[in-house]
Amino acid sequence: MNSRKLLIIHDSRVIRNLIKGFVLAELDDITPLEASSGKQAIQLVEAEKIDIILSAYILRDCEGHELFQQFKESEKGKNIPFIIFTSTSSDLHITEIRRHGIQHYLVAPFSSVKLRNKIDEVFDPRQMREQQRYSIPGTRAVIHTESQNINADVINLSMGSAFCEFALPSGVNDLLDSMYISVKFPPEYDEVLIGDIYCKLLSLKTVSWLPNDVPDKVRVVWLFKSLSQRNESMFSDVLDRVEKKIKSLQNI
Repeated sequence: MNSRKLLIIHDSRVIRNLIKGFVLAELDDITPLEASSGKQAIQLVEAEKIDIILSAYILRDCEGHELFQQFKESEKGKNIPFIIFTSTSSDLHITEIRRHGIQHYLVAPFSSVKLRNKIDEVFDPRQMREQQRYSIPGTRAVIHTESQNINADVINLSMGSAFCEFALPSGVNDLLDSMYISVKFPPEYDEVLIGDIYCKLLSLKTVSWLPNDVPDKVRVVWLFKSLSQRNESMFSDVLDRVEKKIKSLQNI
């Protein structure tokens, strides 16, 4: 499982450690990194793939809104969600923060639960699942074309797509059209069936050919165009179990 990397920026090591403790107590998919100044934070963003930035309002070498502007002008930092925390809760102060373009803030002192909720608000872990691919042996798919249903092996999948391999039946000419597929997980995951996933073809590659130069086996990536709330919940539950298994194996 990929961890979300959180960069904590504050002059005080005591405060950074307190925030790290909050994060590690509430979120098991966060890797906290630290910076004690704006300059060090910029260097870390250039060197690491940071997913979320949590910065104090006042730093030893700049103010938080100045650092935010520097990130917005940086190729690597411009799309990173930025949370600023401040001890002042007046409407005037919050308006000033927003005037600088900062949408996400926390008023200190804040609880570990408030911090967790804010982190998940600005960077939903499901966003990573749309990119993170999982190989789950025994997972099968059924591709529902207008002419027939095609059974396929799922090589890997994410919350946003599936990579499948199957023997291409003769007479199938509608793979380029948007269609529905169903995914069935193996007994290890209770044979959960997620049906009617509306997809479009993202890529197709021929793996083997028949003697008459007709495609035999193909590999296809299907992009999920929409998931019902029920299907998304079922999908997420299975991937939770997959990630827990991966984590348990890593700890052996």
